[in-house]
Amino acid sequence: MSISNIYYQLGPLKILTDGYVTRIPASEFFGGGGGLAHTHDAFKPDTPLVARVRDALGGATAVNLLLTGHSHFDHSFDTATWSSMTGAPIFGSKTTCYQVLAQNIPAERCTPIFGGEKIALSDGVTVRVVRWNHSGDSSSNPEQHNPVELQGVPTLDPVTGGLHAGVAEDFPNGGGARGFLFTIDGPQGPFSWFYQNTASPTDLTVPIVLDGVNYGAPLDNLRAAMSDAGLTSVDLWIGTGGKAVAQLVVPVIKPKAYLPVHWDGLSGAFLAGTPSAFSDSTLESYLTQVSVKLIRPRQYMDKWRLDVSGVVAIDNTAIKQVLGFSPQSLWREAESAGLTAPMQIASDSGAVGGKYVTVAPGNNSMTAAPATGRATFPFTLAAAGTFKIWGRVIAPTTSDDSFWLIVDGGTPIMWNDITPGSTWHWAAARDSGHSNQLIQLGLAAGDHTLQIAYREDGAKLDRLLITSDSTLTPSGTGAPAPPPQ
Repeated sequence: MSISNIYYQLGPLKILTDGYVTRIPASEFFGGGGGLAHTHDAFKPDTPLVARVRDALGGATAVNLLLTGHSHFDHSFDTATWSSMTGAPIFGSKTTCYQVLAQNIPAERCTPIFGGEKIALSDGVTVRVVRWNHSGDSSSNPEQHNPVELQGVPTLDPVTGGLHAGVAEDFPNGGGARGFLFTIDGPQGPFSWFYQNTASPTDLTVPIVLDGVNYGAPLDNLRAAMSDAGLTSVDLWIGTGGKAVAQLVVPVIKPKAYLPVHWDGLSGAFLAGTPSAFSDSTLESYLTQVSVKLIRPRQYMDKWRLDVSGVVAIDNTAIKQVLGFSPQSLWREAESAGLTAPMQIASDSGAVGGKYVTVAPGNNSMTAAPATGRATFPFTLAAAGTFKIWGRVIAPTTSDDSFWLIVDGGTPIMWNDITPGSTWHWAAARDSGHSNQLIQLGLAAGDHTLQIAYREDGAKLDRLLITSDSTLTPSGTGAPAPPPQ
């Protein structure tokens, strides 16, 4: 659900952890080691967006418990709005409770948690609260890292009615963070998972001391929770922090699988979906080394089932479609395009349908896209997103290995240096005029056109893929394309 938002369905119990879907522009923040200490303006939650997500999950009864891992804006900014819309009680830091009190949530609806609590949420569902630390360190980003609690209810801005989201303003971390160790007595047997949404390897072994109270060292707190639960391992770790944190946490909880959170940035629009695929090669190598299965998220609202047999991905297309998150992958046959000479259709038994598109021999346009000699592909997007372009191509030599790409009549992009060879293969389109960067197009919902113009004769195009699925690498002949219009 973006950042570190996780939605759990445990029979009648429906828990939302964090739930931040509002986005505060990055330009609003300034100051401090991490640049997030202060904000220029006060903001209110995006109530219509929260309502849209709530309705996608099932409406006013979709959430009956709210947890906050810590109290920075990217975790607790929308907590009061979720509670107002669902009536759900809240477990969070003292700071989170002050924040929601400022937004007219009754005091009895928010329970401060400090670490060490063992809470029976329902029959067979128990959560143990683990006092935890925040990422960074005291020298580089003290405003984010150091444990800080609000000392009272913040004052709403008299003009906007909102709060200031800076981590040195109305949204400090809440005295560090809280991890949650869940244990479930399922019908087929017990299973468990540990959730944390921030961590710093620099002081996971150092006690958290706030206002003269020692809350224990995070790793010791985790060991105590594991011992109290009678666990030597967990079935799933939902967390963040990279390899450095994993090297400290994995020996304590010995997870069978790992689901990363908080890897997708802070300011990208929620409804735009994931900005990129999850990627952390050093962490992945470590997880492989210690035999922990990586559960790789692909898109917001991905869904999994966890039970005694492990973690299994399950379909969540209906909710993704409501929010516009289903990856869009549009396949097109090159010969279905509208062609202008000297682009032409040719035959090859290795091409899909036996046809492909190329330019008539002797035509080259090396320095600028030609005004004619284009293949035009109209397409319609159901939702906005970031799209890549793939082509099933042949580039016989390094002198016959390029095209021009024109999107919506914009500036032509040179796609050069396609891997040469004599067989059909898929190549991702790259911008040769900008260090051969992978082309990633931010496109709005609605109608668009993609034109492929010739640059060097000999380059051949069989199929196109326009996709917002950042993890999709086409192979073989690809998926079926719609019939020509």
